Amino acid sequence: MQKGLGGYIIPTLQVYDSIDDINIDKLPEQFVLKTTHSGDSLGVIICKDKSVFDLEVAKERLQLSLNKDYYKAGREWPYKNVPRKIIAEKYLEDEFGELRDYKFFCFDGKVKVMFIATNRSSGKVCFDYFDENFNHFDLTQSHPNYNGVIKKTEHI
Repeated sequence: MQKGLGGYIIPTLQVYDSIDDINIDKLPEQFVLKTTHSGDSLGVIICKDKSVFDLEVAKERLQLSLNKDYYKAGREWPYKNVPRKIIAEKYLEDEFGELRDYKFFCFDGKVKVMFIATNRSSGKVCFDYFDENFNHFDLTQSHPNYNGVIKKTEHI
């Protein structure tokens, strides 16, 4: 059913109930596989080139994610009743050649802290935090900071 959010949601290519259902031949040259019930990098697999993509390694990671109960691990209630599936999505890149993960933390209706995750496709994910003026905070959380300069995109 369409909800009118097509301009905001990454296009879904396929939905799978199991890793055994994944048919790489029906996917484009570039795509993303991810589990629907997770919130970490384990359940996100990025394929930039299908000719060198290791489907067996991807299936192992996806199965580990499917087996993990994110609600029990962190008591994050939004994950409690999410059906465990795998979705294939269209691969997207930003102007820096990757798909960065941006999160905005708002207080009293204003952005005060911004989170940027980089290097997801390399498997060496980095987390960085910035204030509303794009000043970098010297802190880490479960992943190291990016070892370089993160440029501010024109869209933030």
